[in-house]
Amino acid sequence: MIRMLDIFSLENKIAIVTGSARGIGQAYAVGLAEAGAQLVLVDLVEDNLKETSQMILDKTGRESLCYGIDVTDSSKIKFMIEEIIEKFGKIDILVNNAGINKKIPFLDVTEEDWKKIVGTNLNSQFLMSSAVSKEMVKRKYGKIINMASVGGFMALSDTAPYNASKGGVLMLTKTMAADLSQYGLNINAICPGFIDTGLLKDPIQKEVTVKKVMANTPLGRLGSASDLVGACIYLASDASNYVTGAQLVVDGGMSAVAM
Repeated sequence: MIRMLDIFSLENKIAIVTGSARGIGQAYAVGLAEAGAQLVLVDLVEDNLKETSQMILDKTGRESLCYGIDVTDSSKIKFMIEEIIEKFGKIDILVNNAGINKKIPFLDVTEEDWKKIVGTNLNSQFLMSSAVSKEMVKRKYGKIINMASVGGFMALSDTAPYNASKGGVLMLTKTMAADLSQYGLNINAICPGFIDTGLLKDPIQKEVTVKKVMANTPLGRLGSASDLVGACIYLASDASNYVTGAQLVVDGGMSAVAM
């Protein structure tokens, strides 16, 4: 008899998490590993993955495979996926977490800003998903989790390229689900609200941000990276086998009360 909690187990699953050197990606990677998965860690610089890899080793006793690559480079992605398949024979889970943001008033957004943010946030998710899904289709099993944002459906100020890229991620997710569900793949998105990843170093800026978030969020606080891990494990596990094309909003209720 299968116990209810067993459907959340990721034992014997191979999981790739991009942008896993710190913050949300690091929390995802450690959480998936604790749920039983074998992790492949990806970030722009391989050395930056040492902390995440060590955390996983300390908590699970398992080594992680690490890649320092640019996930907007299709040739490097192809080489990485070939190596992973050669080593493990499969890929079960892909978490497209790599992303960047920069607050810029719309009139100050340059073409370079646009290309960099949209390229990192949207193009990388397409390229990674395209390469990985081809392998998943062969086994008729796979979980792809795209990182979107409440900015994908709410006009957060001074972040036009970010909002546009995350809106694109949501539609990419729905279209992938429509096209790939017939092959046994589940494609979903997580939409975080304001998450404190430690990037707000300036105390005055952080105080202003926290006050603004608390005033507009029913739960009255910024989220933490750990607040997102449960959503990731759910969408990566067999608990979500009948969920595809969905956007799981984790924002403390902010979007529920937005006017």
